Amino acid sequence: MNQFLTGLFGLKNKHAIVTGGASGIGFAIVQALANVGASVHIWDKDERADPELLTSLPQDGQEHRLVHIDVSDQNALRKHWADNAAPVDILINNAAIAPEVDEDGVLTMPNSRLRSIMDTNFWGYLYCARTVRQDMSSGGRIINISSVQGQASHAPWSTYQTSKAAVDGLTRTLACELGRSGINVIGVAPGAIATPGLGEHDEETINAYRKMVPLRRRGHPDEIAYLVVALCGVAGNYITGTTITADGGYLANITPINLVEDMPPAADDPDVAE
Repeated sequence: MNQFLTGLFGLKNKHAIVTGGASGIGFAIVQALANVGASVHIWDKDERADPELLTSLPQDGQEHRLVHIDVSDQNALRKHWADNAAPVDILINNAAIAPEVDEDGVLTMPNSRLRSIMDTNFWGYLYCARTVRQDMSSGGRIINISSVQGQASHAPWSTYQTSKAAVDGLTRTLACELGRSGINVIGVAPGAIATPGLGEHDEETINAYRKMVPLRRRGHPDEIAYLVVALCGVAGNYITGTTITADGGYLANITPINLVEDMPPAADDPDVAE
C-alpha cells in the first residue's frame, strides 16, 4: 500500500470489535479491517465458530481474538469487559437475527419472539456501545450495520424491518450524544447480499432479486466490508449520524418486480372503468 492509500485506508495499531463477525458480512468486515492493519476481536454467540478462522487473518503484529458471547445479554457483556477492558478505536455492530419469512408480523407475533429479535438487533447494538464507550477516545468509530429493510416496510419481514428502523434511529441518537467526544456513529444499510443467510435460494428467487435491483445482482460481502473500512478511515472523518445505503439501487427502483406479470386491479383502482 503506497503512502497515500495507507493514509486513506490504513488502520495500523487500531483495535476493532466486530459483533456477529464469525460469518457472512461480519467476517468479510473482519478480514478487510485486518488486511489494512487493525487488530480485530470477533464477538459472536455461535459456539460452532472455530478459532481456526483467525489463522486466515494477517498476523503483522496484530492481535486477533474470537470471543463467544451473546450481545443481547448485557450482564455477560459487562462481565467480559470488566475482565478484558482495553482501548477500542472501532466498534462494528453487526450481529443480528431475522425471523423466518412465514412468521407473523408485529401485530400477531408472540411477544417472546418479537422481544428476542429486538434484543439482538436493537438492544444488542446499544449494549455494545454502552460497554465500550468509556474506552473509546476521540476519533473512534461506531458503525451500525442496518439494512435497506429498515427503510422499506412490506410483508413478510415486518418485525425485522422494525428492528432495523430502530437501529437507524439509534445511529442518529448516538451520533448526537457522542459527537462532543469526537466519536463518529455511522450506519451502513446493505441490500440483498450473497451470504449464507440469503444464499440458499432457488433460481426463481434469485431472478426476483435481479428484477428489483437496477444493477441486476445481489451484492458481495466484500463490497460492504470495503465501505466499512473506508468509513473507519479518514474518509469518514466528517460523516456521522447518517445511514449510507449500499443496495445496488434497490430503494431507488420503482419498477414492478415482474414487468410481464398481469397484476389484478385493486377494488378502488381509478384506471378501471366502472
